[in-house]
Amino acid sequence: MFTLLDLKANQKTHENTKRLHSGLITYGLLSVIIMAGVMKNNWFPNSNSQLWTAQQLREYTTFYDGTHDGYGYSSDMIFSDQISNNERFWYLKNYTDYIPKAALSNPNDKSTFIGADKSGILLTKHQIIDGHGQTYNTNNYEPTLKSINMNVQKTIPSNSVIELPILSYKGLRLNTTIDGRQQKTFIKHGKVALKLQNALAANAKIKITQQVPNWLIVLNLVSAVTLVTLLSFHKRPQRQIV
Repeated sequence: MFTLLDLKANQKTHENTKRLHSGLITYGLLSVIIMAGVMKNNWFPNSNSQLWTAQQLREYTTFYDGTHDGYGYSSDMIFSDQISNNERFWYLKNYTDYIPKAALSNPNDKSTFIGADKSGILLTKHQIIDGHGQTYNTNNYEPTLKSINMNVQKTIPSNSVIELPILSYKGLRLNTTIDGRQQKTFIKHGKVALKLQNALAANAKIKITQQVPNWLIVLNLVSAVTLVTLLSFHKRPQRQIV
C-alpha cells in the first residue's frame, strides 16, 4: 500500500496513473481471493462432513496419542453453535507452539492438547497454583482486549508464591492489582507469578492489565511518519498556460 501511495504522490505522467490503477485492482483482487478461500474453508462443509456431538468432542480431546493433538485434525469435523460454545471446543485449538515450554508438563510441547497437559489444564480451567502444588479455582473470569479480571474462590495463605493462569513473556508490560492494590510480579513457569505479603481472601479481585509495549509504539510511529511523508510529496499537476 505504501508503494501505491508513492505512485499516487508522484503521478506526473499518464503511465504512473495507469500503474496506480493496476496496482489497486491487483491488490483488491488478491484480497477478495484470499478472503473467499478463508470463508469457504471455515464456513462451508465438504461432502464428507459430519456433525460432531459433545461426546465425540470430549473423547477426541481427552487423550493424547501423538495424532490427536490439535494439528491436522480431520477437515470433515463440523460443529453446531451449541458445540462451538462448549468449553471443550477450545481444547481442539493447539496453542502450544507459542506457549512457554515451562508452562507445560509434556516434553513434546509442540504436539499436545493444552487440555491434555497437566500444567496446561491450569490455563484452560483458570486455576491458580502455589509453590506446594495446591490449586485454587477462580470465578468471574472476564477477559477483555486489555485486561483480565478474576476472583479467587478460596483464601490463599500469606507468603505463598502463586502462579496466575496468565502466560507471561519477557518484555511484556503488565500491571497486576489485587483489590486495587498494586502487586510486584515476576515470571515463573512461563506465567505471571507473585508472592503474597498478606493472605489472599476469598472473592478477592485480581486484575491484570496489559500495557502497549514500547517497541510497538515505536513501530506505529515509524508507520505514521512514513505515511505522512509519502502524502506530503503529493503535488497537484499544474496546468500549462498556452
